[in-house]
Amino acid sequence: MAAALRFDEVSKSYPAWRRLRRRPVQALDGLSLEVEDGEIFGFLGPNGAGKTTALHLLMGFIFPDRGRGRVYDYGFGDPRGRLRIGFLPENLGFYRYLTAEQLLWYYGRLNEVPDWSLQVRVPDLLEKVGLGDARQRRLGGYSRGMLQRLGLAQVLIHDPDLLVLDEPTSGLDPLGRRLVRQLLLELKAAGKTIFLSSHLLSEIELVCDRVGVIHRGRLQRVGSVRALLEASSRMELTVRGASPALLDALRQQGAEVYEQDRLHRIVLDRDQQRPAIERLWQEGGELLSAVPARSTIEEFFLEAVEDTPPEPGGPR
Repeated sequence: MAAALRFDEVSKSYPAWRRLRRRPVQALDGLSLEVEDGEIFGFLGPNGAGKTTALHLLMGFIFPDRGRGRVYDYGFGDPRGRLRIGFLPENLGFYRYLTAEQLLWYYGRLNEVPDWSLQVRVPDLLEKVGLGDARQRRLGGYSRGMLQRLGLAQVLIHDPDLLVLDEPTSGLDPLGRRLVRQLLLELKAAGKTIFLSSHLLSEIELVCDRVGVIHRGRLQRVGSVRALLEASSRMELTVRGASPALLDALRQQGAEVYEQDRLHRIVLDRDQQRPAIERLWQEGGELLSAVPARSTIEEFFLEAVEDTPPEPGGPR
């Protein structure tokens, strides 16, 4: 499948003064990454990992020190490529004296959308993000969640091929997050490509096809969400009749023990499984099931970050 977005060994640093000496802060260090056409890609990383720098580079707001990137067939910052991108920044800077309708007309014309098309798209998008009844209200009276949903409408106003979303569910309540999830899945079904940066790992898990973790300016891991959830180094045992002594011993070894309806569910490392089962049988207990424990995106993220060796300083 063709790449909609590509980083090729991209590096970026910022000047900084430390102890009266000018030393660069390395924000990105040889970032190489491809996002396939038609997928939802989750871009994860702790604060200061380099995510925002990567987004600003692909939008052409700043330029790399080394390496290059492409959006479809155009280099980062090329106006022809920019017209194929819909960008949602983390911090929205909308004019608060405008109404929602006026704002979308403004952004539509900036993106060269014909007026005849805007007459249809503006009300349609406001309905889609749940703001149809507030379309004539000035943005100064909008809540943070309403502004965030309006931001998504602004992203879609020119029907872009690639959506670059920085924290799209920030400030939304559970109903708002569900609306955004449904919208993203609809857009994927319509053939859109989505590059999504978020701290809400549960949201990433629900909508993304693949995820990548960036830390200290370097891409640490990339993987399919489905494969990550199926792969686990832990096992889940369901047992009956386990002795308190056995359960206490497993807890001391780091296992998780849950009790329900006179049964115990035990999540433990694979190398602990056989000794635990043998002791259970010796004590007269019963093993009801043994299956791989379901992994999570949070575990994938934490393992990638914790495995990264420390470096002096740190990226933005």
